[in-house]
Amino acid sequence: MDAKLAQLASIAAQKDKQQGFSQLLQASLAQEAPADDTLAVVRAVVTDERVGLVVARQIITDLVKGLEAGAVPDSDIRKKIIQDTLEVLQPRIVSYEEQVRVPHSAATTTINNIARTYYLKHSGLWASFATRQHL
Repeated sequence: MDAKLAQLASIAAQKDKQQGFSQLLQASLAQEAPADDTLAVVRAVVTDERVGLVVARQIITDLVKGLEAGAVPDSDIRKKIIQDTLEVLQPRIVSYEEQVRVPHSAATTTINNIARTYYLKHSGLWASFATRQHL
């Protein structure tokens, strides 16, 4: 993975660089366990100066769109990807302000859903809720 990331970062044409990183991101999200490779792509585009801010923003936007579209169905893995991405972006938060808003809200939604499910199951209201939601 590191060799592929370095190779993509060294591409001179920004359009080709963006397409290459985008394809690599999509491939990493399609894996059975996507967290590590997805985080490697995020780290590479955010921290490698050769990538450039425009390409990095687009890749982070692609990640957000992929997560919103359900590319990672497991909520725990999706939550880990969101948290790790926010951690990588934190030192450069001003540069990625627009992209960070969506993952934060997605993480909040995931956490709220988990909390609601836990409450309903442990309060005895789960059966009623599940029946109404056709679960």
